[in-house]
Amino acid sequence: LGGLAADATFARNHTTLAPNTPIAVPTILTGLVPDEPESLPTAQSHPTNLFTLLGDDYEARASEHITQMCPSDICETPPTDPSRPHPLSMLLRQVPDVFTASTVFFNLGFEEVEPADGFEWLTESVGVQDGEPTLNYLHSLLPHQNWQRLPGGQTYEAPNPPPRSADQQSDEVPARTARQRHLLQLAYTDELVGGVLDDLRDAGVYDDTLIIVTADHGVSFRPDEPYRPLSEDNINDIMWTPLLIKEPGQTEPQV
Repeated sequence: LGGLAADATFARNHTTLAPNTPIAVPTILTGLVPDEPESLPTAQSHPTNLFTLLGDDYEARASEHITQMCPSDICETPPTDPSRPHPLSMLLRQVPDVFTASTVFFNLGFEEVEPADGFEWLTESVGVQDGEPTLNYLHSLLPHQNWQRLPGGQTYEAPNPPPRSADQQSDEVPARTARQRHLLQLAYTDELVGGVLDDLRDAGVYDDTLIIVTADHGVSFRPDEPYRPLSEDNINDIMWTPLLIKEPGQTEPQV
């Protein structure tokens, strides 16, 4: 991913604990199975995590989507773009649908987030050392739905893939098309990661930096199978997730 594999250790047997972000990301950041699966993905619900472990010794900066795992007294968060609507306002607009529509797919406005902004913020954060060791964390909504990005970052008009239920994905063509769209957006993600690595090299800090790239869960593109809810046939697509770790000074790939 982004050329990182040439210098990193690939954890071949890495798996996720859940097919959804609110459970999977807290598990990654704590190393623990949540006591309450329905608990909110926040620092209040998961007080022992990566940020609280390292917060006293590292200047922590975090860009989080969906979760709020880094306490506000530890993390410096990126500025909010005032042009983007607040997720709560997006939900309030859809209140009438609750009473008029048989099925409601709540929109939190993630498609309005410009993915490259997060990677640009990450590069800028890494470049600001101030003589102190830093912990820089980015949760990117890529290559997550909506799959509407080409490898160069351009967007195209296409419907969001059908709801994640087996009866909506019974035909092979929609499943195959969704997979191709996912791969196009994955290529864009790869470009953004590679850009961060190039910037680290240009800044002269790549060799000394510990870099971890992973995903919180996978997705399935099998006909007659749901995209995300687990089944006996799609579990391998969703549960096996990439994990690449480049240690400081590492120059050889390992598995």
